[in-house]
Amino acid sequence: MRDSLKFIFDNSALVAIVEKLKLHNEIKQLKGQIELIIPSTVFKEFCVKASKENEEFVKTNFKILNLEPDQTLTRFLETESGEVLVISQGMKYQANKEKYFCVIDEKAARDVAELFELQKTGTIGVLRTMYEMKIISMDKLKTIKLILLNSDFRIKPEHLSWIK
Repeated sequence: MRDSLKFIFDNSALVAIVEKLKLHNEIKQLKGQIELIIPSTVFKEFCVKASKENEEFVKTNFKILNLEPDQTLTRFLETESGEVLVISQGMKYQANKEKYFCVIDEKAARDVAELFELQKTGTIGVLRTMYEMKIISMDKLKTIKLILLNSDFRIKPEHLSWIK
C-alpha cells in the first residue's frame, strides 16, 4: 500500500474514534481505502484503558508499527510520547513523497508538525474524511457532535460548525 493514503494515529484520536464514538463499522470501511497506522507505543497506551474488545478491534484493523523517534523532535516534545512517533513517521513519509496525515489532536504536537510542514489532521478531520467518502452520514455526524460536545473531549464548538 505504498501509494495509498496513510493515517498515522496518536492515542487521543484513536480513543475518540474507537472507544468514545465506537465507529467500528466506519473504520472497517475507511481501512479499505486508507492505510490506518499506529505506533506500538500508542497501541500500548491505548490498551491501558481500552476494553479487550476494542484492543482486539485495533489489532485487527490498524497496522501497528515499531517506530523510533526522530531525535530532532526531542527538543520539542517528550521522547516517549506517541506524538513524537507519529510525527517521526510523518517525516519519513514526507521524505519519501508518500501520501499521509499525522492524526494528532494535541495543540503542542500539531504546532511541531506544522513547524516541519507535515500533513496533519485530527479526530474531526478523520470524521470529515469519512463523511466525504460517504462512509458516515450527516445524521450520524449530528449525533457524534452531541457526544463530543457533552464529553471530556476537548474541542471548540466552531470546529464542528460544518456539521449541520
